[in-house]
Order: sequence, then C-alpha cells, then structure tokens
Amino acid sequence: MDHPCPRSCEEQRKQVAARWQIITAPCDEENKGTDMVSDEDQLVRLKVPTGAWEEISATDRYSILILGHIYNELMILQRATWFSGPADTATPVEQNAGSAQMMFFARMLCSKIYEAQTVIKKPQVLSFLRDRCFPLMEDGKGERELNAFFERLKTSAWLAKVRNKHSMHYPTFGDWSPAIAEMTTRKMPFEYIAGHYTGESFFLTSEHAANLGLYLTVNPDDWKKGGAEIANEIKEIARLLGALINNSMNEYLVALWESPNGKPQKLQRKLVKKFKRVEFDGFRLPYFFKMKKR
Repeated sequence: MDHPCPRSCEEQRKQVAARWQIITAPCDEENKGTDMVSDEDQLVRLKVPTGAWEEISATDRYSILILGHIYNELMILQRATWFSGPADTATPVEQNAGSAQMMFFARMLCSKIYEAQTVIKKPQVLSFLRDRCFPLMEDGKGERELNAFFERLKTSAWLAKVRNKHSMHYPTFGDWSPAIAEMTTRKMPFEYIAGHYTGESFFLTSEHAANLGLYLTVNPDDWKKGGAEIANEIKEIARLLGALINNSMNEYLVALWESPNGKPQKLQRKLVKKFKRVEFDGFRLPYFFKMKKR
C-alpha cells in the first residue's frame, strides 16, 4: 500500500487540522453529505477497508493497533481516576473508600504510562511514528512531542518503582516498612468497616498504608510532597502521551482520506447512531451501593 507522503507546501500542513474536522464532522445523510452540520454529540465511525488495511505492513498494523490500545487505556484510566473519587457531600467513611478507589486507578495509570513508553521505544513503533506520521506533521512537531514525553519521564524516575512495587505487584514488607513506621509515629490505629454484605467490607487502614507507601516511594523524606508530585506529574505526562498518539494518528488518517496519487480513498466514514450521554459533572462511582436482588 502506498504510504502517505510528506506535504511539500507549508500551507497544506497548516490545513491538516481543518481537514481532520471535515473527516470527523457529521454530514447530513439526507443531502448525501453536501451539508455539514455542527453537532458535538454526533460520533463518526472511520474505517480503513479490509483490502487497504491488509496492504499495510504487519509491523505498521501492529504499531497502529498498539498505539490505539495505549490511547484507549489512557483515556479509560484518566476517567476512572476522576470519577471514582469521593463526592463533595461524602461522609468520612465514603471519603476514605472513594479515595482508595481513586488511588487504585491512579497507580494503574502510572504503571500503564511506564509500560507505554517501553512500547513506544520499540523499533517497529518508533519507526512507524518517525517514518509514517512525523513527516506528515508541521516541521519537527512530531519529534518535539516525542521528546517532550520522554524528557518529562526523566523527571519522574519513580514511575518504574510505582509500577513494580505498588501496582502490578503487591508491596513486600520492605516496600511498606517506611509506611508502617510513619503510621507508628502518627499513632494510627487499625480500622475496618463491616456491613451486612461481604461486598461492603472495607479495610480502611490498609489503604492508608498503601497511600503512604506510594508517597514515600516518590519522596522518602516527605510523604505529602510525594503525593503532590504524583498528582502534578502524572497529569502532565498523561497529557503529553495522549497528544503524541492522537496527533500522530490524526495525521496518518488524514493522509489516507486524501488518497494521494489519485487512488480511491482508503478511509471511509459513517455516522454512528446517537445515544444518550451521561452527565459527567458531579458523577462519582460509589464504593457502597445498593443492588436489586437477583
């Protein structure tokens, strides 16, 4: 399959964003696509047909698929981290349980970002970005976004420890010793919440240990600064990673839509049936809830 070619004209590069909007903007089907309508609730399904897809090399297909998978998980974990936290009206117990949920997803987000950078460094994926996507972007933009992501990771060397000691593997006694010592200094008791159902059980102090262990891994001298560093850094790293993948893939798909060399378009689009969206503002995932009996 012919790969998208770099644009020779600076003006064409500047028009990429506008063309991407045209690709994703829903068209009035009754008018056979002649009228564009503005509807932020309308989704568009973009498809590379089987024949055109199979013409792409296996390594490039892998790169497209794995980058898409990384992006999806990045969005899912950011959403989950946000809406799993406690509501403003939460009681102290609800606050503790909600915070535990939020920190679980935050640890997973840290781990997945660490794993993502190891995948992006693989020769197949790095070549796809540099050979297929970056040449289509404004001069140096792709490489700048890649470097910005990698440079930010250097300032967060604790990501590997979070992945290995507090997320993908359970902490050892040694991993949690600083947290246990801090809890002893603060004379923290052990607390456990029990309800009528086993699903309502919540080991409250266990999550204090998990959070302290995590924060002290980031900053062994000050757990509060460690917690603040995680919150600030992971938000920015996630933003850089999302921008790198989204901008690169958008450019690649725009080039398929444009169909160089006068060949048929290799990207098809179709409106997605509308559905009711949940109001996200104020939405929180509760730890304690009721279910209809089955």
